[in-house]
Amino acid sequence: FTVAENLATGRGFQIDYIWHYLVKPASVTHYSNDYWMPMTSIIISLSMRVFGISMVAALLPSMIAGLTLMILTWLISRMFTQSTFVQLGSVSMVAFFPSLFRNSLLTDSTIFSALFVALCLYFIIRSQDSPRQLLPAAVCLGFAHLSRQDAVLLLPLLVWAGWRTTQTYIKRIGLIFGSIAVYACIIAPICALNWNEFGSLFPSGSSKTMFLTRYEDIYSYARELTWENYLAWGWKNILISKLKVSRLGLIVIYKTLGPVITLLMAGGAVRFG
Repeated sequence: FTVAENLATGRGFQIDYIWHYLVKPASVTHYSNDYWMPMTSIIISLSMRVFGISMVAALLPSMIAGLTLMILTWLISRMFTQSTFVQLGSVSMVAFFPSLFRNSLLTDSTIFSALFVALCLYFIIRSQDSPRQLLPAAVCLGFAHLSRQDAVLLLPLLVWAGWRTTQTYIKRIGLIFGSIAVYACIIAPICALNWNEFGSLFPSGSSKTMFLTRYEDIYSYARELTWENYLAWGWKNILISKLKVSRLGLIVIYKTLGPVITLLMAGGAVRFG
């Protein structure tokens, strides 16, 4: 919200406080994209320019994104079934899914990331019949990455989808490289800005979280979060920490989705495999 307000008032990518200690800015007011990706603030700032600086203006794009996600879910469900019950059931799950509903009422990146990822998957599905659909998929992947860094994990799927098309070998290679080029063009401006600000293509703060040994290190200048210090922690501690996080992740998925949806998701994954 603060970054969006600064964008809307012409101050640019600035934030007026320090909330984490993964980087050491020269002053309290500093470049904002040292942890979060900028897409959410950009979208919110456009709404603020039209409707004024307010929480209502900031939340309006999130609400629209949530509603759009419902429509997109309906379109995707139509690709796989003619059952009206399944189509409406899919839309209802998105409409009333607690975390999606909650994030559609926050100035947060989750709902926008979910929308752009779903759009990317929508065009990837369509690309199996129309290979050129990989190009808008690459655009959506770029927007998803500008919303959250973990969206880059979709890039291998984009490449795989290009390879799975029925085109000739040469055309498939061209399609894959063309899609990657489109994706790179979408994220290039912010990468260039990041490089100019702190000498890194992507946020320097969030990249250090992979070296955390405890969450409190985010709020400490005393501990150097480097690869060397992380390895010095010991492979046994690293392995145990990864197993604990994996277990916690599975528990969160189960508690979020519930037993029925978790089983359906697992069954779908097995069938897909």
